[in-house]
Amino acid sequence: MIFSCLPTSADVERLLENLPLKSGSVWVDCTSGVPDSAQKLAVQLAEHGVIFLDAPVSGQTIGADNGTLTVMVGGNAEGYEQALPAMQAFGKLIKHVGESGAGFAVKAVNNMLMAVNLCAVAEGFTTLKAHGVNLHEALDCINASSGKSMVTETVLPQRILNRSFPVTFALPLLAKDTGIAIDLAREAKLSAPVLSLTQNLIQAASDLSDKNSDFSSAVKMYESWSNITIE
Repeated sequence: MIFSCLPTSADVERLLENLPLKSGSVWVDCTSGVPDSAQKLAVQLAEHGVIFLDAPVSGQTIGADNGTLTVMVGGNAEGYEQALPAMQAFGKLIKHVGESGAGFAVKAVNNMLMAVNLCAVAEGFTTLKAHGVNLHEALDCINASSGKSMVTETVLPQRILNRSFPVTFALPLLAKDTGIAIDLAREAKLSAPVLSLTQNLIQAASDLSDKNSDFSSAVKMYESWSNITIE
């Protein structure tokens, strides 16, 4: 059993160049990667008798520490069953979501949806503060109402309002994932104006930030535009 978790699919492809392969192995790649790359690697590795699974994870470092990650798996169903006991060591919710590339696709869309929420929160909370609203009290109301999301429940109070921005998931990686998601929509010739705008905004925020900035620091771009600090 081989496990990998690297920043990009290109890194995984380079790793393959120097990795000895044993027929009968299963390679589980937990990278947030590109679906096309997963499909290519699955075919390439099958020639050596190796099953490749794209199995990105969600849940950040605390989920990894606690063994409670969500794992979205694409690829061969038999390989999934072989790898499942090992994945249970770090995953709480583990789903086989389709053929090769499907796991990467689900992860990209998941992160895109989080980015949409992040941008909306940045705009919404700068608007509230501009009108003199107490952001902490407003957050309590929103988290008990229909506007709540993972961003309002964890990212906003634990990273933004307290101005800590702990680096657990770099902003350039979020920009990469939103790029994968919008590419999927474009490949299917779908209209996705919200996703497209979000990707542009996240990429702009990444370009303006240090490469090691946490994803939550994307709100600083909005703060600079409005001259309002979300705290």
